[in-house]
Amino acid sequence: MCCSNVSCSPVVFFSFFLMTLSMGSYYSSITKTSGEPGGAAGFSSVKKDLTASQVELARRMAERQMAMQVATVRELMVWFVPFLASSYGFLYYGYRKTKSWVVMFPLIPITFGFGYQVHFAYGNKTNQIKTLAEKIMSTEAHMMAVPEWSSPSEAQQQAQQERMKEEYRTT
Repeated sequence: MCCSNVSCSPVVFFSFFLMTLSMGSYYSSITKTSGEPGGAAGFSSVKKDLTASQVELARRMAERQMAMQVATVRELMVWFVPFLASSYGFLYYGYRKTKSWVVMFPLIPITFGFGYQVHFAYGNKTNQIKTLAEKIMSTEAHMMAVPEWSSPSEAQQQAQQERMKEEYRTT
């Protein structure tokens, strides 16, 4: 009697055996077929795959963040439209009472703000912002004060690969 809650059939054992054989098969096949001691080519291809997947993940996260901003503005519109409608109504009522156009003056900035929010939420404002940002990065990069990103140079990467090879040979 091996387990009380799991059926101990030969099928379960055989499927478990197949799963354990396939675990790590990608890594194992890379190190076996690389042709170099320690599988350095395999490590570099895994590193490239990892870097590519991290770049893809960062791109997806940026897209998700932009989608969240647009969704936030659209949610704000649910509150902004009734505010705008009631403002128009009350200010028009004040204009009719006082017969002075000065009472209607607050409608100008409110209308501009509403127009911007609608353009951002339902128009192509996000594409315009993206295009402008790309233009600034390509033509006016010298004006941006962005800290330097430290990435290992080729010499540092080679030295690290040599250390990994030496460590692998000693183990």
